[in-house]
Amino acid sequence: MISRSIQRGVPNAANLVALALCASVGLGVNTAFAADPCTPHWDGTIGQPGMNSTVRALTAFDDGSGSGPALYAGGTFTNAGGVAASRIAKWDGSSWSPLGEGMNGLVHELTVFDDGSGSGPAIYAGGAFSSAGGVDAGFIAKWDGASWSPLGVGMNNTVHALTVFDDGSGNGSSLYAGGTFTSAGGVAANRIAKWDGASWSPLDAGMNNHVWALTVFDDGSGGGPALYAGGLFTNAGGAAANRIAAWITPFQAGPADLNCDGIVGGADLGILLSAWGPCPDPDDCPADLTGN
Repeated sequence: MISRSIQRGVPNAANLVALALCASVGLGVNTAFAADPCTPHWDGTIGQPGMNSTVRALTAFDDGSGSGPALYAGGTFTNAGGVAASRIAKWDGSSWSPLGEGMNGLVHELTVFDDGSGSGPAIYAGGAFSSAGGVDAGFIAKWDGASWSPLGVGMNNTVHALTVFDDGSGNGSSLYAGGTFTSAGGVAANRIAKWDGASWSPLDAGMNNHVWALTVFDDGSGGGPALYAGGLFTNAGGAAANRIAAWITPFQAGPADLNCDGIVGGADLGILLSAWGPCPDPDDCPADLTGN
């Protein structure tokens, strides 16, 4: 297999070295490699001496500087590759560098999001910090490739999870945060909240306990992607939910689509007929299409 592979390509010094190494491993000859270089293996030599404490989050991001995408790490560390870096650092493929002054507390999560302001994508970090780059930041902050900025007044407690989701409302994607907080941007938001690029808003009544994880998933049922949350909670939006729940945003084809299934049909007519007559609550009467 080795000889055929070399014949198909262009023989060079790298081929000869690889062949010799693989042959030496096969013969039981001692080499400088701990594992057979011809099989998949882990490389722990990246950016040595590595970090001096835990890495909790990783993401890739192109800051637009012209050097292409880089790897970003967040956690509890204060040193990356021998360079001072407070809880967050950038790996460009050859060396580590800090992101400004970094954070004054641990970073739990990193993600990339374009808030639609025209400045393009940026890195968003969530965690247990109150300052990012020397700027007040309530547990969440944005790195635009040059400096840190807060997202409003942030949260009143730790952010553990971040993800980007388009709820189909026509406003594009938003950033969603989960954690232990009960306030986001000064607005009551129980452990989960949405950032639209300008302000925070809650997701219904939120959760009754911590949110540790967020992701987006399309279950194939026809309803499109949904936001999924996992954590310690047993109640989501006032309904029983044993530590996992989905945030559903139904699509309404029009005012007459009373069951929000994306179609105006017989089911909607049934709802209309069943609600025939005066509305018990004029302010909550979706079948009253004329508002009379």
